[in-house]
Amino acid sequence: MHEMRVGPEPGSGRPVWHVVTGQRGTSLCGADVPDGSGPSRDETDHHCLPCMTRFQQLLEAGR
Repeated sequence: MHEMRVGPEPGSGRPVWHVVTGQRGTSLCGADVPDGSGPSRDETDHHCLPCMTRFQQLLEAGR
């Protein structure tokens, strides 16, 4: 299972949505993403491209 969390984008630091694994609680891109104590959910509609790319690969592999 995966969930979405807002955290800083590697490099720029701007808030983006990351895909986080339920088992390990880490983002698919390896960024350190807080578990709710980070930026507000309303602060961004941007997504972490490396997380989204990896998530798409996982979905395609599961077909």
